[in-house]
Amino acid sequence: QAVCMPHSLAGSVPCPLVLVCVAMVAAAAAAAAAPAGACRVLSAKVSSQGRPEPVWCNDCARRLGGSCWRGDGFGRRHVEGIVGSGLWSEYNETLAELLQHMHTTPRWLACLSRPGCSAASRMDRLERLWRSFLGLLGLPSQLLAGLPVPPPIIATVALVVRTFAGAASTLLPFLRSVELFWPHWRWPVILVFDAESEADRFVATALAPSWAKVAFEPPPPRLREWVELRRKGSRIYGWQRASWSHFNLDDYSSADFIAQMDADTIFHTWVDEELLFDDFGRPRVTGITHWSDFAPVLRLMDLQTDFDFMAGQPMLLRREHFKATRDFVSRRMQAANFDEAYTLLTHEVLRNETPGAIAQTRHVPSQQSVMGGYLWRYHRDAYSWHILWRFPSARLWNTGSPYAKSPSMWHRCPQLYVASHLNCWGSRGDCVGLKQGQGNSSAAADAAPVKGDVRLPLTS
Repeated sequence: QAVCMPHSLAGSVPCPLVLVCVAMVAAAAAAAAAPAGACRVLSAKVSSQGRPEPVWCNDCARRLGGSCWRGDGFGRRHVEGIVGSGLWSEYNETLAELLQHMHTTPRWLACLSRPGCSAASRMDRLERLWRSFLGLLGLPSQLLAGLPVPPPIIATVALVVRTFAGAASTLLPFLRSVELFWPHWRWPVILVFDAESEADRFVATALAPSWAKVAFEPPPPRLREWVELRRKGSRIYGWQRASWSHFNLDDYSSADFIAQMDADTIFHTWVDEELLFDDFGRPRVTGITHWSDFAPVLRLMDLQTDFDFMAGQPMLLRREHFKATRDFVSRRMQAANFDEAYTLLTHEVLRNETPGAIAQTRHVPSQQSVMGGYLWRYHRDAYSWHILWRFPSARLWNTGSPYAKSPSMWHRCPQLYVASHLNCWGSRGDCVGLKQGQGNSSAAADAAPVKGDVRLPLTS
């Protein structure tokens, strides 16, 4: 195995295209020196390609019996911090070249031994990977030995919940679960209500605990220009306004990441960095295939329509990607700003409907669906994806459409969930609505609510 890198960093005779091929002597030596059963780096590679290399990963599994690891921008922010600290100023030129190399070849691949690396701690794996890659890149021995390992994930996260007075019955158990399981003493909790609603102000005063921050959001600028959405006989803008708010949740916190949740959810285990992020600081995002409730807006945005990203809660998103998503929607709608684009969106989702058709739930411009689809298509490498791949039990041949190709296997890894929707807990494949005491089918309505193997007494 070999790796190509800029010759100035390697200090060797350049190959064609001003690259040199450096044999992986350091990685091989480290692997041989490690005791049996320990975590070892069997092989490593850096790449400028935007996607992982399946052939290389298959070779890792079949020929070396290892597991394929990939890191996008692994250690970049860490090295930038070291350069800024001035602690290694005598190596500034070398570190500058290392950073340049990290930018030009952002994808780092390694083949890790099994089961040693699977059983190793996160820090043990990171240290072995870090030393292996630094040795591979030909850093001076003193720098190689002394340069600190990237620390465990250090990130600021804000839990932001858009709610209203009508959700009081579910907001109370939600807040109880937050107090028990969410580290609110270091990661703030922000509840967003309607500013003009007296009922919202009353509920916020009555239910909001002292450790939670409360924000009151004024009505959107062009609210009355939206298509009205009828729900249960009422003409309301509630769902559309909640979605508009979700697109703007970055207004309520300067944290690195926004964990957005619905008020009809509960946490059911303690939350920490390892459950929200992967080993390299990428937030975990859950998706489920085979259906999306909001296909009209996804088609309008030219995004994949068979994914839904509300399967897992909270939805953890990089703060800067909220603005990126708003800009994307504005460009697609050819609008001057997002408020104008969203107004147009409420009308355009009805483009393929019969003239005079009433807007239904599926016509909501769902922020979770749009932002999830946008990030999956344009910022896939910035997140750790956990896609639940499924397909209908009965093949619908008359639809004329084949099944979509499944996502890559590294996007379908299982994960531990820290929270769940109260209104969609599975029972034999159906959704059991705990809020209404019924599900999406008669079988679900008669079934006892369960989550996994646990039966639930909660019915309201």
